[in-house]
Amino acid sequence: MQLRKEVFLEAAEGVAGTEYFTRLANTEIPLTDVSAPPGKAGWLNKLQTVASAEAIEAFYDANAAVGAAAFDLFHRRIAIDQIKSRIDNTNQRIETIQAVQQRIREAAAATAQDQPTPEVLQQLQARQRDWDQSWVEIGRLGQEVDASYDERFRQQLSLLETAVQYSLGYQKKLRKALFTLRLELGLPIDHAKLETALDRIDAEMLPKFQHLVELMKAATQDQIQDNSAAVVVPSTLDNQTLNASTPVPLASEAMQAQQGNNVSRG
Repeated sequence: MQLRKEVFLEAAEGVAGTEYFTRLANTEIPLTDVSAPPGKAGWLNKLQTVASAEAIEAFYDANAAVGAAAFDLFHRRIAIDQIKSRIDNTNQRIETIQAVQQRIREAAAATAQDQPTPEVLQQLQARQRDWDQSWVEIGRLGQEVDASYDERFRQQLSLLETAVQYSLGYQKKLRKALFTLRLELGLPIDHAKLETALDRIDAEMLPKFQHLVELMKAATQDQIQDNSAAVVVPSTLDNQTLNASTPVPLASEAMQAQQGNNVSRG
């Protein structure tokens, strides 16, 4: 009897707890830290040596539920991590373009004092084109980032909702397995009464969780709309954009000055 008790208690410790689903749903925890359910190895094999067929079946059922849920949640986590990598890569591209913009500013400022010769005008026009194109590309990449954040958050919410559903289903299977062990240890319990009480608690908590998810969705939509209107794209490589203390004539202004000089010489 003592041997059976020790094996049963080891099985109760070895089987995964519902917190495993919470950890899988937390995208801030690296997948490598939740790669497998916690617990002692071999507990299920030991259980088969001393438990009844009913208890073995109940624990196998619970363990299989964890495995199936983990496989699905891992697949969802990998997809979310891929979106995060895509966001990071896109942000790096934006930073690279911003570095190019800084070089355009510096080059334009360097020619600010030059006479508006045809060569200088050509350089200014080329920089203006590069400047305009850089903002077009930043705008496009910014939209990609916004869309990726939107997609990532939606998948995170779906992951959380799915993990809760898996957790609720697993709880029932786990309780059945543990109740079976109690009976084999001579510790009977009113199973039906306890299940009714626990189902009532689950039914009370689930709407609260669903309400929280809806609030998170609404807050995310507001944030997405704010982000989409946050980027202001300068249409002209003007003096203020380049350097407020270093006047830099635009190509069009320099051409007008050149035309005025030609008229004067004529």
